[in-house]
Amino acid sequence: MAINNDKIEEYKALREEMIFTMQSRVWGNLAYGVITGGVAAGLFSISPALCMLLLIWGAIPFLSHNLFRELSRYRIAAYIRNFIEIEETGFDYEKHLTTLRAFNKNRSPWIMNFFDRSAFISSIYGLYIIIPGASMAWLIVNCVDPIFLWFGTIGFLILFLLIFRFEVLQRSYTPKKIDPLWQKICANKTVAQKE
Repeated sequence: MAINNDKIEEYKALREEMIFTMQSRVWGNLAYGVITGGVAAGLFSISPALCMLLLIWGAIPFLSHNLFRELSRYRIAAYIRNFIEIEETGFDYEKHLTTLRAFNKNRSPWIMNFFDRSAFISSIYGLYIIIPGASMAWLIVNCVDPIFLWFGTIGFLILFLLIFRFEVLQRSYTPKKIDPLWQKICANKTVAQKE
């Protein structure tokens, strides 16, 4: 079977986008860290409670952006696995990665899952748990104004709802669940091309 150059170019472009998404995760965390540092340095002496509130609520847009980009990366990986790697392109990275994960999971599921998940969680949203968590703890211990405490609690709950939503969506993007859907789409696409 001849190698489809268009597929190879598409593969390369999609892999570059996935790598960019993984690299941009660092910049999002860095931007949030710099902004929170600036807010804390400039506002803490004026209004510590307001500073803590801004640190909690400021994490929401950055975390939302990170989670959206991560889900986008999962969709790209599923597309590559099911539309590009089914042809003779010579690229089987996503399929091999899926096989390797399944092998490691069967070998030592608790240890591999624990360490992999810990590293993943800290890289995606560790900063968005630590800084708002410390801010919320400060509000609980030191804040006497219930309005700041309520707004801090609401922001903190929104952060955890975002993380929970991401965890649920992430589990739906496993190859076992998403690949049959992509394969059905691929089969329909092939039938439509033949007609």
